[in-house]
Amino acid sequence: MKERLIYTVTEEILKEHNVNALWTEPVAKDIDGILTITYKRIKQTFYVAIRKELRNYQLDQIFHQAKIYNPLLVIAETIFPKIRNLLKENKIGYIDLNGNVNIEADNIMIKVEGNREKRHYPEKHGRAFTKTGLKATLLFLLNAEKINDTYREIARNAGIAIGNVKLILDDLTEGGFLLRKDGKKFKLTNKKDLLQKWITGYNDKLKPTLFLGNFRFIEADDFNKWKELKIDGGNTCWGGGSCRKY
Repeated sequence: MKERLIYTVTEEILKEHNVNALWTEPVAKDIDGILTITYKRIKQTFYVAIRKELRNYQLDQIFHQAKIYNPLLVIAETIFPKIRNLLKENKIGYIDLNGNVNIEADNIMIKVEGNREKRHYPEKHGRAFTKTGLKATLLFLLNAEKINDTYREIARNAGIAIGNVKLILDDLTEGGFLLRKDGKKFKLTNKKDLLQKWITGYNDKLKPTLFLGNFRFIEADDFNKWKELKIDGGNTCWGGGSCRKY
């Protein structure tokens, strides 16, 4: 994904606006790279954060990066209008694959909004990012050594059927997230990209299935004295804000 986004932005989108761009690899682990652009003989360097589809829950991280790495430029496949406005309010540049561009730094200003030309790059979503695959992928993200457990151990620890394990491992390998070491053991790679794909998949596919429902107290008066209630510690627990505070 990263390489495709970089190529499309530097060789297609920016060149459409007579902007020359040079990509270099990152100097720090918490940014994705550095983009140096030249426009009307003026050169400007940006730190770059790459996302597949920028979501609201990722904005705090982007704002934090912008305080450390300035100027920051976000490159993503899709950035929705409300999020584009929030980026502009926080003086963060962006480019998406629909051709929306907002670059403003020193003497350079490039603004292209509402570009309707679609650049569609279909991406294969395999077994690793289904509801079942997300459970196994989380297991590997939490402990990369688990990738070399037996199929039976992986299935048990992830809470999935053993028949899914090979399909998930094959999909992660095809996606560039697993490599063979010495022809035998697996090594987890591209963890940052894998985590971003897992977060997106979790919010879209797995999280909705985990919602049990909204509940209320049987006795209405208990709402105001819930901290005094005696609960069965073995079978009952608080959730949400109450759980975090108490």
